[in-house]
Amino acid sequence: MGVNSPVYTRTPTMFLDFTMLPGTQLHQNIQESWNSFAYIMEGEGVFGSPNSSPIMAHHVIVFTQ
Repeated sequence: MGVNSPVYTRTPTMFLDFTMLPGTQLHQNIQESWNSFAYIMEGEGVFGSPNSSPIMAHHVIVFTQ
């Protein structure tokens, strides 16, 4: 991704910050063995199926396999 942290961690870490316009989609691959979550800062987001209920601002969604 072009930016590396000077902090060494024994556990690999990936931090992503997205700003998305209404109606846009994002597909982010995450290693199967990793834990992952999303925190919605503003607005809302739909994760997984388009029929899923939206996750509102200031909430966390934890992804599972």
